[in-house]
Amino acid sequence: MSCSKASCTTQPTTTQPCEDSDKAGSFRCLQPGFFPDPVDCKRFHVCGSDLSHFSGECDDKFDADLGICTSVDPDNAKPPGPETEHQCKNLEKPCTEPNVSPVPLPTYPSYYVICIPVATKNRKSPYTYQLSVGKCPGRQVFNSETMACEFSCTGKRGRFQDPDNCRSYIECSGNAAVKKDCPDNFAFHPDRKFCLPESMVQGCQRTRAAVDADATTTPATPTTTPTIPNEGFRCQASGAFPDKSDCHKFITCSRVSRGGRVYFHMRRRQCPFLTFFNPNGYCQLGFCWN
Repeated sequence: MSCSKASCTTQPTTTQPCEDSDKAGSFRCLQPGFFPDPVDCKRFHVCGSDLSHFSGECDDKFDADLGICTSVDPDNAKPPGPETEHQCKNLEKPCTEPNVSPVPLPTYPSYYVICIPVATKNRKSPYTYQLSVGKCPGRQVFNSETMACEFSCTGKRGRFQDPDNCRSYIECSGNAAVKKDCPDNFAFHPDRKFCLPESMVQGCQRTRAAVDADATTTPATPTTTPTIPNEGFRCQASGAFPDKSDCHKFITCSRVSRGGRVYFHMRRRQCPFLTFFNPNGYCQLGFCWN
């Protein structure tokens, strides 16, 4: 990464590190990526694949949507006006008592503050808090009431895939979200924006078995350790299996009998906030990274 007065880039234009980038003592990386600073809109944090941490500062502000610094050209500066969507807004003293609950960033609600408790030897203040920033997947935003990432229709119109079920979709109209299901054996295509046969939607196929109804009473052979799915994962037994692309997600396979036929219903799910999927088949409190 390199820095200049007006912008920052990930392209290596120099062998020298950024002037304002250094190891941070109060910020902790939990996942790789670029993250805005919750108390200073000019600053940003870079978390490497090994969770190493560097911070930098922009001349004007850091745009988390674009992942770059932005600046105002004095010759083309606009007069003060009403607040814009990405006007700089900061949080007041995050991760200091009593503000230790996860909250979304005012300017970028898909990002949220995580306060990590660290034990101290002070009896009056047994804990201090390290600050971190997480990011919701896809188009989801962080809901501070449910403490989870949720789909939001704010500023959106049209149909969008349900992040919890590829066989349903969310229709946005006037900031209102209405969940609708596709017909049986159909799945929602995120690019075409309508339901198609599930075999045409990648990652949302059911593995069918043309067997007699009597055979459905025979359970699948259990395995001690679930197989980690790859891109072409297909259900072959009931249970919960890790999603190789994201350690916070998992795949459930349930056996269904209908019309004398048996097939496995596959769904992709996500573990609750501050948990990750343990390969033994459950969500475990803690952090992980791919």
